[in-house]
Amino acid sequence: MLEPPSKVPQITVTGAGEIFAADTAENRELARRVTACVNACAGFTTDDLEAGILEDIRRVIEQLAPLASQANRAA
Repeated sequence: MLEPPSKVPQITVTGAGEIFAADTAENRELARRVTACVNACAGFTTDDLEAGILEDIRRVIEQLAPLASQANRAA
């Protein structure tokens, strides 16, 4: 269900990465999340992102993490 427009966080992000929004805790957290996402995606093309590369990477990590943990315990 969509929230009424007055309840939806409103932010503007410039091409330079500046974030403008009302100074609310919710908008500060949203701006923080947007910044973290942009930084985490650095180096990936838009085509990579649209093709699901992050989901692929997460799936590989989920498969390898238990093996790495097991190897560390054995060492």
